Amino acid sequence: MVVATKAYSYHSGIDETNGFRVRPQVWEAPHELDQLAHHLARTGVLTGSLRHGADGGRPQVQFRAIAAGEVVLNSRNTRCPAAASEL
Repeated sequence: MVVATKAYSYHSGIDETNGFRVRPQVWEAPHELDQLAHHLARTGVLTGSLRHGADGGRPQVQFRAIAAGEVVLNSRNTRCPAAASEL
């Protein structure tokens, strides 16, 4: 499970003669939400009702930044993943 600490909107940018330059917008998780998620992760509430993995282990909670966009990235060979890697 991933709890977003920041969300990057990778479709924001500027289109110039030499190509599209990514200018991502960034939103940080509200402090209260972040603190609540950390508390629930410590107590096991976030993963307690989830099924265990194939290895029998309890699902882990990761606190990470995420990238969000307006299209589905269904291939690594398109222009969008390259732009997302510039974040």
